[in-house]
Amino acid sequence: MWKIDRDYLYTASDGHYQNTRVGRYGGRRPVAGAERLRWRVLDDDGEVYYGGWSDEGEVFGPLDFATADAGATEIQYRDATGEWVRL
Repeated sequence: MWKIDRDYLYTASDGHYQNTRVGRYGGRRPVAGAERLRWRVLDDDGEVYYGGWSDEGEVFGPLDFATADAGATEIQYRDATGEWVRL
């Protein structure tokens, strides 16, 4: 399972808060005891669109959604050192 908990495109400051993607989720049901991985999706220019978490088995699900929804082209995950790593 994956879930969006940060929306950098549709926020209250741009007047489009009603379109926020916070709370959107997808994939299969959560796996008990599965590690949650922090992710963010970006466009070609490196602009972050959405952030959230996913189970180990859903690493590309957020990118699939964000590509169709907003044109995102890249997904990055936070590694054990706190650095963002592109998949």
